[in-house]
Amino acid sequence: MAKASGHPVNAIIPDDRADLRLPKLKLTDVTAPDVFQALELATQKVVTIGPINSPQSRVNTSIGFRQANGVSTGDPVWFFRCEGCDLAKPVPIPSTIQVFSLTRFLGKPDQGLHSVEDITTAIHTGWKMQQIDPMPELSYHKETQLLIAVGPAQQLTLIADVLKQLEPTSSAPAAPKSK
Repeated sequence: MAKASGHPVNAIIPDDRADLRLPKLKLTDVTAPDVFQALELATQKVVTIGPINSPQSRVNTSIGFRQANGVSTGDPVWFFRCEGCDLAKPVPIPSTIQVFSLTRFLGKPDQGLHSVEDITTAIHTGWKMQQIDPMPELSYHKETQLLIAVGPAQQLTLIADVLKQLEPTSSAPAAPKSK
């Protein structure tokens, strides 16, 4: 741009935006204002930031450069701007830990019971169907028969729902008594 315009182009980018990627550009005979206006138009998009049907679920974003005084001069200084970028950043959801006893659910299928793999697969299937990414973490502690889960509390409710559906019922065959 400096070569085409005949003078250097000065741009200021804040440190907290230094890792932001700009689209590839191929330029011929353009001015800085032309490039920066085109960049802003090319990066405009609408980002969904919350529940899809909530009032503030969509944010218009764009990136570009503006002049501090708003007027093109012989040697302008441009500053980086990112409209809506802070609003469009995902807000980290705090993780929690929950522990579930699997003792009453584990055993042989002919006894109406399940394996740890069957239970964790059912939980993971529910999260996949909800398109949760990343999924909460599960760890089974064999000695205590505890399932330990770490993730957002709202997502961990599925574990209790799955276990409730697996509760042994009176219609399940009784376990043979040992002599």
